[in-house]
Amino acid sequence: MNPSWCVLLVASLCTICECKYGYVVWDGNKVTVKTSEYFADIPDGYVARATYSNEINSTGWAFLELHSSRDFSDEKQAYAAGYLEGFLTRDLIWMHWQNMLKGYCYNKTDVCGLIEEFVDKNEEYMSSMVETNSNNSYCWINMLGDLDELAFALSLPKSNPENRLFDEHCTGLVKLLPDHSNLYVSHVTWNSYQSMLRLHKMYVMYLHVLPGGKKIIPGYKMSLTSYPAFVQSHKITRQSTDDFYIISSGLTAGETTIGNSNRSLFEHVKPVGQILEYARAMVANRLARTGKQWVDIFSRHNSGTYNNQWTEHLTRTTYFPSYNIPYFPRIFNLSGGNVRTATFGDWFGYDTNPRAKILKQKQVTLCFSSMLDFTTDAIHGGWYAADTYQCIYLLLAGTFPFRALGHRSHGATDAKITSAYLRGSYRFLAIASPTHNISRGIPPFRWSKFDMGPYLSHVGHPDEWMFPPILHDWEWE
Repeated sequence: MNPSWCVLLVASLCTICECKYGYVVWDGNKVTVKTSEYFADIPDGYVARATYSNEINSTGWAFLELHSSRDFSDEKQAYAAGYLEGFLTRDLIWMHWQNMLKGYCYNKTDVCGLIEEFVDKNEEYMSSMVETNSNNSYCWINMLGDLDELAFALSLPKSNPENRLFDEHCTGLVKLLPDHSNLYVSHVTWNSYQSMLRLHKMYVMYLHVLPGGKKIIPGYKMSLTSYPAFVQSHKITRQSTDDFYIISSGLTAGETTIGNSNRSLFEHVKPVGQILEYARAMVANRLARTGKQWVDIFSRHNSGTYNNQWTEHLTRTTYFPSYNIPYFPRIFNLSGGNVRTATFGDWFGYDTNPRAKILKQKQVTLCFSSMLDFTTDAIHGGWYAADTYQCIYLLLAGTFPFRALGHRSHGATDAKITSAYLRGSYRFLAIASPTHNISRGIPPFRWSKFDMGPYLSHVGHPDEWMFPPILHDWEWE
């Protein structure tokens, strides 16, 4: 990137975008970003155009819809799209960095140095792959990183007596109605509360399967939930992520994280010969036409970090739940599931986990609110929620057998659901708020009432998170 553009972008982070529309024009070697309150001001010769609005204080979400022009090369489309998104959302990028990444390396300079070295080597490897395989449609890659597990892999202790457990993130459900009249896909993000600056995004980019070719990628259009500065649902912070995509190929993709407590597997994480999860997921989204193709593409160059469970379709049981525990026995055992179950009990069993029981019951009468209402479900018997906002973590007799059950800034932060009908217009019903139900005595999350609030950065957040479900209509679709 031209150094002057870097200065412009960094300087612009200090201002807030009040505009409605933005566009990029490319004249020779000069790239210009402009904004306007009026759609009519966007010229025909744009490389990328976008509409952006920050409605977090009223809906819990910001909205970005970005289109590139098929009249320009893939490289110019991608560059202009990224430049434009960064320019328009610079206010959220700065806030999210303050809340999530500032101070990440405090007292961790050694491991951060190892991460930087790993990333440099991995970027060199990916660049060489792109140059060597420029006519291979599978080598579409860019780089961010899977920090938490990567940091652990690069600084493995000599022993792991506590059988280290990574935080669990996200709940997913795929539900086919018994008469096959509709298919629902839902996803709930579990994350830190300081991560709640969120966006609905729509990308329409006319990129080609092969350079110089005429064939457009199957996933040229997709809607997703995301975070500031990230081109996908994924984000690099150690609090993990959600992945939820509605794609022009006909696929809807969603994931839940699978924790790995098998220390020996991390010894295979290398900077050369592997590509981190975020890139493989987006490449699969863009190139795959079927669920099988998606899995085949995603599995190539597996890095072994940020492991996930993905689902496509079902017919026999009419539903498929996903809640951070591997469905396939081989993966369950390989990732240490058998050891976790033996050590900590039913919490880590695929069929005995509390969320497994909840989803089995709720899927029969599927509704949007059932994805959020975990705290007062009778299925738990004598179990109760350890924390009003951490209702995934249920315990008996007030004993915490491992760290993840303790009181912390973490819980359900959103819920999304789409259907075979809604996905045709790339829409989904979404709510951005931690779990609440006033009629059942569960108040909305408020930073001013949260005991950890004074110690956690939450720049740009509303104090109270109690927003209704919304169904967003894309402006240009």
